Amino acid sequence: MDMSGVSTSVAVDSRIAQSFRTILNAIDWTARGVVVAALIGEIAVVLTDITIRFLFTQSLLWSEEASRLCLTTLAFIGGAAAYRARHHTAIQFVTRFLPERLRAGVAVAVDAFILCVALTTLWVSFDLLNIAAT
Repeated sequence: MDMSGVSTSVAVDSRIAQSFRTILNAIDWTARGVVVAALIGEIAVVLTDITIRFLFTQSLLWSEEASRLCLTTLAFIGGAAAYRARHHTAIQFVTRFLPERLRAGVAVAVDAFILCVALTTLWVSFDLLNIAAT
């Protein structure tokens, strides 16, 4: 039996996995940049609004919406980036007593559940955007 076909298949799979990892890392760094920009933007908008309100007793009309958009960006994109980096809060009280194989299965089930919730949130957000646009 010729084993060269198996090694070629493994090499192709390895290249695909590496390409996929590179793409995910690029998305991750982009998300981190967006989070940093949102944080700087929120701080700038809030401090500017406070300063203008103190000096001129006027408020910027758009400051609340801009700071809310920045905060929402921080929460959702920052949460996704933290989840990918495993910097999120996790309760491991029960899972640490499970065998390694079952622990991996539970982790996959949790990831699948989080994906379903994220997709549901995305779907509902389009409906909310349509309502807000009218």
